Parts: sequence; C-alpha cells; structure tokens
Amino acid sequence: GKTAASATAFTAAEMMDLYFSVDSAYRDLPGTAFMMSDTILAAVCKLADTTGQPIWSGGLNTAPGNTIMGKPVIVNNDMSAALTTGQKIMLFGNGLRAYVWRDVGDVQLKVMNETYITSLAIGFVAFARFDGITVDANAAKLLVLA
Repeated sequence: GKTAASATAFTAAEMMDLYFSVDSAYRDLPGTAFMMSDTILAAVCKLADTTGQPIWSGGLNTAPGNTIMGKPVIVNNDMSAALTTGQKIMLFGNGLRAYVWRDVGDVQLKVMNETYITSLAIGFVAFARFDGITVDANAAKLLVLA
C-alpha cells in the first residue's frame, strides 16, 4: 500500500495515500475500515490536516478514532505498536474480500476422567484447527514504516 518516508513516524498525507492505494471498488463496500493498535491510534488522533483540524471525526467530545476519512477504525492490539523501521503499523481495506478464514475439521472435545480422579473432578480438553489465506491483495493494503 504505502511505505512511510520516515522510519519512526507517519503523516496524514501517507494515511491518505494508503486510503487511495485500495481500489475504489473495495473502498465503498460495507466493512471497509482502518485497523491499527491502540498506540498507533493515539498517534493518529494527534495528527491534524492542513487547516489544523484533527483528522478523526468527532473531535474531543467523543471517543477518539470513531472514523478516519469516513471509515471506521478497528483497534487490534496484535498489530505493531512500535514506531520503528519496517513495522506494519496500519491496515486499510475490506477484510471480508481480502482474506478467507477456514475451519479445518470439527472441534474435538476430550473428557479426561482418570487425570483428575484424585480430586473428584473431570477435565475437558478441546482441539480445533483453523487456516486462512489472502485471496485478493487489492482489497486491503498496509502502511509500513521505512
């Protein structure tokens, strides 16, 4: 999608480039959103446009990060929060079109009567397998630090 000019910061203009790097057919679909960690969202909330207004809608009277450029923001703290070189700090796009999630078989539940017999308890263990793959790289793009 977009590589930031700096290895330790990003700009509102680079977020705009990320937004427009996603095909317009996907940008207008329901479910298209920005995704970033809470730390990166805090940095976004401090960014201002050329008139000095914050780039997120709602201002200081609502929760920060409601929308950016009219699109919702999803907080995912599994994404990188470090403003250091090479980090993928932000995603924009439509996850339903970009990624397919697959359940590999059914959930298996095992009962372990003997393991906990001395404490008059019964143990349960569940196993599940999942897989996924990117099916359309045009539907979602990343903002990466230099």
